[in-house]
Amino acid sequence: MKPLLLAAPDQEQDDGREAAGVWGGIQGAGGPCGRQGGPDDGLARSSWYYEPPGESPDNLALMREIDRLYIKRPSFGTRKVRERFGINRNRAQRLMRLMGLEAICPTRSTSRPAPGHKAYPYFLRNMAITKPDQA
Repeated sequence: MKPLLLAAPDQEQDDGREAAGVWGGIQGAGGPCGRQGGPDDGLARSSWYYEPPGESPDNLALMREIDRLYIKRPSFGTRKVRERFGINRNRAQRLMRLMGLEAICPTRSTSRPAPGHKAYPYFLRNMAITKPDQA
């Protein structure tokens, strides 16, 4: 086997092959260390080809049950789901977040003014405070 000569990309090697993209025997690699370039250069090959494992069959069955419960009782949040199925609350949160489910309940209305309440103007808005006890 002939040793691989590392030449600049615009030069040709002595056996007639162009050196562009032939580093360390990998076609399209990014440099002499053998890294392969991808859409996001600097990403390791192990990360590029990694396929995360899907949900376990137990979790899929539990997700179906949570979905059925949510259709019947959309006001149930993670605490009620945890009580109903006897699972950890963090697991209930993760599965409900994965399915995009949130409990339907009244929300706080702290930013809404009461009807008939007078709105007082803020006089210091455009004033530059430059010395102590000015305002």
